[in-house]
Amino acid sequence: MAQLEAAADGILSYCSNSPSTRAGNHKSDAGVSMRARMSDLPRACISAGLAVAWVLAASAQFTSDVLGQDRPVATSTTLAKLFPDLASLSDAKSVAIDVGWLGLSPLSPVSAGYLLELRNERFETEGQFKVASASATRPIKIPRDTLKAFLTTASDVELTEGEYHPRIDHTDDYPSLEIFVQTAQGPLKIWTNSQPRKSKSGTYVDRTPWAISYLGRTFVVETTALDDAFEPIEPHLEQDEVFNKLADQISARNRRPQ
Repeated sequence: MAQLEAAADGILSYCSNSPSTRAGNHKSDAGVSMRARMSDLPRACISAGLAVAWVLAASAQFTSDVLGQDRPVATSTTLAKLFPDLASLSDAKSVAIDVGWLGLSPLSPVSAGYLLELRNERFETEGQFKVASASATRPIKIPRDTLKAFLTTASDVELTEGEYHPRIDHTDDYPSLEIFVQTAQGPLKIWTNSQPRKSKSGTYVDRTPWAISYLGRTFVVETTALDDAFEPIEPHLEQDEVFNKLADQISARNRRPQ
């Protein structure tokens, strides 16, 4: 495009400095029509100029058409459709769950870690809890069917491949929830860094959007299906009870005379 424009400028410069044009420039412009002025230009210049103008116009139209084409729209799919090997995701024997929070608070950071192993129809572990400098452990047990239902939802939920952007409505409040499953092909991660809010129905916490990573690809989940499926798991994690006890310990420690 730039080369064509340069060619047009060259033709215009040549024609403007041609003998007939220079002679015509000494004439008065008063009352001279555009048609009359064009008659002063050499015919070769007019033909060349028209040709370049036509090519420039055609090129501009082509560029406009290409840029104006609709970009491919990402279509929703599911993990089960994309990766047949994940059909047995819900049969996982070990699952890791990490809960975290960072913010402008003397209780930050807050974390809870669960490395769950399937034993006798229950996922069990020794939960690791921490609030600032205070820590604790507690035995955790989750019914197999409860965790299996969540993994089934993760396998079948509608998702779109793309970059993940959590919903952040305000500063100094950065939650995280991550679920890891080791599959035959590699680790699968289900997570959200979105600030939680009450769902429209008020029956669960809305952490949308979520994200799922697998084999180097990232998928975004916009629906609340994962929130709904994770809700039955949360009471078994006992995080709120332990976090409150650790927070009380820190408050009592801070009240002691120095």
